[in-house]
Amino acid sequence: MSPRSTHTPHATRSSTVPWLRRWWLPLSLAVVGVLALGAIVYAATAPADTPVTSARTSGKDAATQSVRAATLDGKQATIPAAGKPTVAYFYAVGCPSCAEALDNIAASRESAPAGTVYQVVNISPTDSPRVIRSFLAGTNTTGVTLLRDSGDQQLSATFDVKVLGTTVVFDSAGREVWRGVDPSAAALKAALAKADRQ
Repeated sequence: MSPRSTHTPHATRSSTVPWLRRWWLPLSLAVVGVLALGAIVYAATAPADTPVTSARTSGKDAATQSVRAATLDGKQATIPAAGKPTVAYFYAVGCPSCAEALDNIAASRESAPAGTVYQVVNISPTDSPRVIRSFLAGTNTTGVTLLRDSGDQQLSATFDVKVLGTTVVFDSAGREVWRGVDPSAAALKAALAKADRQ
């Protein structure tokens, strides 16, 4: 009895271990792929219009913390722009939906309140100015301030950017009045009208 009982676990272990060795990597990659696909689907189907639930504001009239950021030309600008309604769009070169969203942003400029500032902010620490310019070459960024994160992801943290394509609209007092992901031109127009009434 005792030789038989010691033989069975040995046979089971030897038949299981090669199977695990052969399939653990493909199974792990499949699980990671499913999780990544789920994140992409969630980002693509998340509602574009979301209420402002910012932890950065302490009351109705509290202004968002402004941050200085570098332009692609090496100058400095403040997000949001001081004393003006501001649209800040956060993206990275690897974002597949960002080029279309930039076209929507350009279309919304036609009906924006006078003096509205548009800021297109690259938040990827690996995107160089040359790569950013190449990506933006096919988009309409005339009259837009092109900014980039310094590499410490301060902008993402300050403005609570968790998804590429996040767009934040501020009123002229620097209060966040609207937030969405890759919004349509119509959604931006409505958000800017709200910012103009504040």
